[in-house]
Amino acid sequence: MTSWAAWAVTNSSACWVRAITAPCVVSGLTFSVGATVGAAMYPRDGHSMASLLAHADQAMREAKAHKLPQRRVAAATHTRAKAA
Repeated sequence: MTSWAAWAVTNSSACWVRAITAPCVVSGLTFSVGATVGAAMYPRDGHSMASLLAHADQAMREAKAHKLPQRRVAAATHTRAKAA
């Protein structure tokens, strides 16, 4: 896995979070929502869709549990999630 690939995934998820969490004004009322993004990268985090989704889900849950900055890429060193 190249470092630019990890950088691209991290920056892409940051863009998604900024777009989703931008305040929206409707009829003079401002609405805000939150978002948490988890990402996994092929082939580092798995070779099947099920495995990649499981790792992305695990990364998202870790970000939520640790109140991390709304995005997280599955770490190569953490325990692998079991795909359903």
